[in-house]
Amino acid sequence: MNKIAQKMLHHKKGIVALFAVLAVLCALLSRRVKVDYNMMHYLPKDAPSTIALDVMEEEYSAKTANCRIMIEDAAIPEALALKKQLQQVPGVSEVMWLDDYANVYAPLETLDGDTVESWYKEPEGCAASLEYLCCLYAGWKKRRSR
Repeated sequence: MNKIAQKMLHHKKGIVALFAVLAVLCALLSRRVKVDYNMMHYLPKDAPSTIALDVMEEEYSAKTANCRIMIEDAAIPEALALKKQLQQVPGVSEVMWLDDYANVYAPLETLDGDTVESWYKEPEGCAASLEYLCCLYAGWKKRRSR
């Protein structure tokens, strides 16, 4: 161990130069690293989760959402305005909320409780909580990688 330490101390400029060259090389090559955002590509083909996702893709026409946003203390008009803003974001292909499933202009008490509860919640001490389901797909990723 002492011999290694002695050699490192004797050749310290060479070691620093080697690390500097390697750091520059890594910095240049890091731009060539491709990131795969599709989590299914990391799963084995015969895994139950992969099989289930393949079945879902075949059975349903809608894409699987990959972003869920929770907004606190927002009234329905504010939620609808925010939904419109989210729909304008480049790469967002779809924004789903309660108004896609029920008439939000009717009193919420008259709507199906389970449907309302899955999209609009009124917890204690909070005026309202909203959950948005935003579908962001490959278009966003392509813009992001440029």
